[in-house]
Amino acid sequence: MAREGDIAQQPEQAAGHGRRDPGLTAAPPVASLESPVMTVDELAALLRVNRKSVYEAIARGEIPGVRRIGRTFRASREAVLAWLREGRVSRSRR
Repeated sequence: MAREGDIAQQPEQAAGHGRRDPGLTAAPPVASLESPVMTVDELAALLRVNRKSVYEAIARGEIPGVRRIGRTFRASREAVLAWLREGRVSRSRR
C-alpha cells in the first residue's frame, strides 16, 4: 500500500501513455474514401470481385477512367462511380 510520501507510478505512466518510443514511427497514411484515385485493390473491394477480375476487366477496357502509371493502374473514383450509377456494367458471357 502506497503512502502519501511515496512516489507511486501512475497507471497512465505504467501503460506507457504520454510517452513515445523513439523507435516507433507513425502508421503510413491510409487512402481516404474520398481520394480521387483508386488502386486495383480498392476497385476490387468496391466491385466485390477479386484483383484478377479487375485486371481482366481493365485489359478488356471495361472499367472507365483507368490509367497505367509505371507498373501500376489507377482509376478515377468519379469515373468508376458514374459508370456504376449509369449501369454500364457488362453482362457475363456465360
